[in-house]
Amino acid sequence: APEEVGADSSKIVLTARSGRSALAYRFQKLGFQFDRNDVDVLYNEFLKVADSKKEVEDADLTSIAKQYQTQGAVA
Repeated sequence: APEEVGADSSKIVLTARSGRSALAYRFQKLGFQFDRNDVDVLYNEFLKVADSKKEVEDADLTSIAKQYQTQGAVA
């Protein structure tokens, strides 16, 4: 796949210091479409993972996204 050629883009490592826009961008690159409200909720989940792992990988983001989609918006 063409995206595998530009593997460098997936090497962008997100940490607890990464902002919402960086997180939203990574989700978009992974094929997820979230609005601002979604990203706010997802960002909190992301921070929990980032605090425990230091570096958040694409697999972690995919897991967070799928869990969020399954549970629906947390009110």
